[in-house]
Amino acid sequence: MFGILKKYIELKDFSNPEEYLSIVKKKGYEIPPGTAISDTNTPLDKKLAQAYFMLTYHSLPQDFAEKNIEELGTEADLMGSNLYAFFKMPNPKPLYLITKEAVSIIKTTRLTINIDADFCKTYLPHPYFVYSGDGFTLFDDVVSIILYADDYGYLTCHIETIDGGELIQNIDLKDEANIVEPSFSDENGEEYVLENGYVIDKSRREKAHAALIYIVKFILLLHADKKPVIVEPLYKPKAKSTPEKEKKIYGNISYRKISLTHEFKTKMKEIESAGCHTVLDKEGKTLRVVNVTGHLRNQAYGPGWSDHRIIYIEAHESKAWKKDGIQIVKVVE
Repeated sequence: MFGILKKYIELKDFSNPEEYLSIVKKKGYEIPPGTAISDTNTPLDKKLAQAYFMLTYHSLPQDFAEKNIEELGTEADLMGSNLYAFFKMPNPKPLYLITKEAVSIIKTTRLTINIDADFCKTYLPHPYFVYSGDGFTLFDDVVSIILYADDYGYLTCHIETIDGGELIQNIDLKDEANIVEPSFSDENGEEYVLENGYVIDKSRREKAHAALIYIVKFILLLHADKKPVIVEPLYKPKAKSTPEKEKKIYGNISYRKISLTHEFKTKMKEIESAGCHTVLDKEGKTLRVVNVTGHLRNQAYGPGWSDHRIIYIEAHESKAWKKDGIQIVKVVE
């Protein structure tokens, strides 16, 4: 079980941040003046991180347990992001397991919609958390992704890798740059300095961006018409189970899995079995059947085409003239 998922399971009995923060006082731990949890101007993520460290390290020397959150650095930023996302989710808190078959569809689905403040208002009213199952990853070595828009105009993408490493990308939504297709070049081509002062190498920066695009595609697929994925409960209720028993087992968490619909799987098999074949030759080229990957489209509709909705265009066959009869399969990540 991966680290972030494990933390969330430990929090299953909490429904809001106030409950979590209150246990510091209930346990009788002294909250010294000047620490984040006692400062009314401190952001929620900082308060939650402070509470976590006080509860976790209370058996350690008092000066460490009561350190100001700013002194705890990157570890506190990561923990604050984890806890903020969890407590900002609706109740019961949805945790999405992406099945192996759904991983492939999300990876190959094309995205052309920009991610901006309007996108967040429409499709990101609360944080989303997705994770992979045992034996496979979402992509590369990434096993879980969190995405949320905070109260200060920033979009945060938090990723976890299979070795337990974590990385945060914060994006200012007031920036007009295209988030979907950013430029990763600087004068050295090696590293980037983020707004919070951290230096991150190019490969990790690109990984964080790829994770952002991945989870955005997932969110849009959930909202799309004709979507190829289906959301199902991860655990089926046991015989003679009651809501009370289920609550005791799962707490305030709704475990869900993302699979492919039966209709979509049937169509994919038809496309795969059809293959590509030669139609005729023309000027040294061959008319080939081409498999086009599924993609998301922001389709206009209504009077004067004034309204828009996200639709999923299924993978389909097309035809194109290709030199030397080479089979072309179009896959855009």
